[in-house]
Amino acid sequence: MLFSEPPQIARALNDPGTTGDLQRIRDGFATPEDINDDQRTAPSKRITAVFPAYSKVLFGALIAERIGLQTIRRECPHFSNWLARLEQL
Repeated sequence: MLFSEPPQIARALNDPGTTGDLQRIRDGFATPEDINDDQRTAPSKRITAVFPAYSKVLFGALIAERIGLQTIRRECPHFSNWLARLEQL
């Protein structure tokens, strides 16, 4: 979901130089959800390859907050559908 807006990842990491690398990763997939295709190449592993100090625990929520739920829902249809089902309960 964090790959919904790669520039926000770079901003949260305070490393704007990583924006291009993160955007290239995102551009290689139809949706951010498709990036989660293997344990070795999971989104967090891809971010760590670009920014070795990345920690999901430290940065994950900050990045998601900066991106915002509306953008994540727009970019991640499976997640959005899951949330819609929960909202209907």
